[in-house]
Amino acid sequence: MKILVSASRLAALGLMLLGLSQPAWSVIEDDADHLKLRKECEPLDNCFETMQELTDWLWTDRPADPSQSAPIVVEIGPGDFGRIVCPNSGDDTDRNGWTTFRGSGRDQTRILGSGDLFGAQAAATIVNCEGLAFEHLTIEGTGYGVSWHKGGSSTWTDVHIRAGGATNGIGFAWYDNLGGCPSPAVHYFFASKLETRGASLFNVAYEAHCTEVWFYGGEIQTTWVADPGVVVANAAILVGAGADVRVFGSALRANAGAAVAANFDNGNVTDAVTGVLVQNGGVFHMHGGIINADASSSQVGAGATAVRVETGGFAHTPGTGYVVKAVGSGAARRVQAADPPAPGQGAQLPFLWQPSSTPPTSGTEANKLESQRGQDLWVETDCNASGDCDSQAGANPPYDEAHLMVYDDQRCPADPWFDTVTARCRNDTVDPVADALADLDARVTALESP
Repeated sequence: MKILVSASRLAALGLMLLGLSQPAWSVIEDDADHLKLRKECEPLDNCFETMQELTDWLWTDRPADPSQSAPIVVEIGPGDFGRIVCPNSGDDTDRNGWTTFRGSGRDQTRILGSGDLFGAQAAATIVNCEGLAFEHLTIEGTGYGVSWHKGGSSTWTDVHIRAGGATNGIGFAWYDNLGGCPSPAVHYFFASKLETRGASLFNVAYEAHCTEVWFYGGEIQTTWVADPGVVVANAAILVGAGADVRVFGSALRANAGAAVAANFDNGNVTDAVTGVLVQNGGVFHMHGGIINADASSSQVGAGATAVRVETGGFAHTPGTGYVVKAVGSGAARRVQAADPPAPGQGAQLPFLWQPSSTPPTSGTEANKLESQRGQDLWVETDCNASGDCDSQAGANPPYDEAHLMVYDDQRCPADPWFDTVTARCRNDTVDPVADALADLDARVTALESP
């Protein structure tokens, strides 16, 4: 039997225990700033064996709540532990927090929960809590990993947040609840991974609303493993109203398995996989790293979208790499956005594809990348001086020129690449109209000649 007792009660309890055999004590000091969570506490002091015991004492029974000037560190040993709820009082005006939960490693310490429609059974349910930090552990739920409500702040270092296997149609590694937006929450992530894997109405690794997110050197990944039939949202990241998400040097991946059918179309979803979906009022920045939307393992006709920006949203990804893979007739969309956008909205996603003799993402000339006018550049390596880029061996003139192509589906609807060398659409070999002034000058010169 394990008995938890505060230091202030030891004297009175000692009188009661005189003459008795010594039980297994775990002394909890009222002013302890370092606590322990273990599967077995004996003979450790300031130690708890369940997450609920720990948080009950930490945020309810402790004489003084943790604060910015007096934070608490919880050292968590190996093993599986129950979910975290903050504030544990259930009163969202009670801003608990200022606690670091430090595990023994991602593969050693797991905080587990199950999911339901409103996130009450997420592995971590947090409402308006300030100054929370999580380090070197895994947080895993069935429908939800972390369900964060309203404001507050947090830091996550070397953490794996997972959700998957839901049978209720929900799959979020991280979910920001829409229950009010008095002030944005602020979250920092370092060397961490967020992952959703399942077949759900919602299959999103990170859904952000009314929040400021800074994500450094990690991974965000969503994978469809089966076709749910009806889809509401599928993306590695969904950036909703009031969210400002900034990603640096990270990998964002959206994948579809062999059981996923072609495409969906219900407003939020157009293809089998979407890397980033930015909704009205959302802002997304990414510098470095890669966005990978890959439907190549799914059924014939499945499409992929790397970044979709809805009206009122904004995305900016200079220096970011892209991989977009569709299947068969499926569309390979790197950018899907309104053109032209309203001021302060739309997409600023410049990208230079690798040199090739065929258009980006295609193995044949028949399959073409879909993007937005002016966003994509590509050097075709097998053109001739006339602008013919369908390489032919031994031709005269030879097909040995490199031509820079710019994506422009408005000017070149049939083949959406504008050849900057010929100033015509790709493979348009019709001679351009002669310059009017040069033609007039030639005529005048001819008339003046004796």
